[in-house]
Amino acid sequence: MAVQNDLDKAVAALQDPSVKSYTYKGKKYSLTELRDKLIPQLRKVVEQEQKSESEAASIIATSNKAVRDAEARVKTYEGIVVTDRRAFAKGNISEIELEATEQSLADSIVALNRLRGVEPVAGTTAPRGGTPSQVAAARTALRASERAVTVPTPTVPTPTEPTPTEPTPTEPTTDKIKKGGKKQPTPTGTGPLGLTAKTRADVIKLFPQFASSFDGGEGEQALIDFFGQDAIDLMVKAGTTDTYAYLETDGGLATYRRDFENTAYGQRTTQAQQDFDVKPQNQTVLIKAKQDEITKSYADLQLTQTQLQEVAKEAARNGTAGDALRFAVYNYAYKGNQVTATESALADQIRNAGKAYGYTVSEDKLKAALTGNPYLGRMVTQESLLQEAQAAAKGFYSHLADQIDSGLTLEDIFYNYRMYASRTLGVDPNEIDFMKDSKWADAFGTKDTGQLSLNDWTRKLKTDDKYGWQFSDEANQTATKLVADMEKAFGFRK
Repeated sequence: MAVQNDLDKAVAALQDPSVKSYTYKGKKYSLTELRDKLIPQLRKVVEQEQKSESEAASIIATSNKAVRDAEARVKTYEGIVVTDRRAFAKGNISEIELEATEQSLADSIVALNRLRGVEPVAGTTAPRGGTPSQVAAARTALRASERAVTVPTPTVPTPTEPTPTEPTPTEPTTDKIKKGGKKQPTPTGTGPLGLTAKTRADVIKLFPQFASSFDGGEGEQALIDFFGQDAIDLMVKAGTTDTYAYLETDGGLATYRRDFENTAYGQRTTQAQQDFDVKPQNQTVLIKAKQDEITKSYADLQLTQTQLQEVAKEAARNGTAGDALRFAVYNYAYKGNQVTATESALADQIRNAGKAYGYTVSEDKLKAALTGNPYLGRMVTQESLLQEAQAAAKGFYSHLADQIDSGLTLEDIFYNYRMYASRTLGVDPNEIDFMKDSKWADAFGTKDTGQLSLNDWTRKLKTDDKYGWQFSDEANQTATKLVADMEKAFGFRK
């Protein structure tokens, strides 16, 4: 695991006597920060990954046996349907009895598809609205496996025994008349779509990924709520007529896609969203890939498992990548833990870029740049904040504009002044900050005086009491030497 490698390197660096600081993903950590902040963060991510892998292995092992059992049931019912079709053709059983057998086969296929990834077995109520895996696959609670293989309903009739057609209610045929001349009732549709069991079986055969949703109940209604009545009617039409050649030809598939695009759902969604919605068997893989990408790139945000699942699912459905993915992740981070978001490596990078020009990036602008949301009606980016910082520096120190345009920051220009002040005053250079204490900014000079030379800067440090040179070791040594020289001059010392 990549994060495990990062953790190992961080621990090794902490134990290395030669290491004074540690840089991880562009952010510099002191030894204390390495020990108390970075290493615990990395350990937490590693533990989450190990836990997820262990849970996945357990789920897959448990589901494999259930899949084998479900496959056996499907095979058994396939044989029964073939037998009952022949019996029906000979008039030995009623159509209602045949439909009951076909429904048992359809139910066994639904159960198998659930186990293989289209929908889990757990759950009894399909939620209204929500994501396509909740609506189209119905009652999704936990994927039993990352595999999603669908089993089509077999073609039952033989060449010598054609399947009887359904007559209209007003035109009964001899196929509907059983022993004793008793008329058999015409099957009626049920559920939100008003479909018969046979019609549902035909639709499921063409769209097995939605087998569990065509249940004649809440799952069917949830499917309508998500895709819209016109899109579901199109699916039924494709599964029960040869209008689209049952999607078995390139021409039929192209025509179906064109008509699907013209539905209300097709008009309001992108191609990426449609691919995600109509292929629920692929969603687990796509979401897992996004989770891995987010965990690898944004581990320092410490998203919760719930946040990670939500943002990964949204990104997988929308095909989000690059800057758009970063914006999505930071929006979730700000909702969950704003402190973590503002202390991230990228946040520090943006702040430090502004600080190099003596510019303080406000928290509101920082949030806008990280999340991609507008600030006061305009978009803010990392690049635009850098340009603001450069413009502010040139506005304040116009005589330094040429140096700034050449690529130097105020920090670059101030570097030698800081070193001279440190040696002259005996002060830690890290304590000399022209943004925190304006007296250090005197080194930049003004438009009238220009930038100070290093000699002028040294003279100013020693003559201006606000710098405290008079209390420095160098001042004491100079005063002691001066007194000694005077004593020698007056004969008080040899």
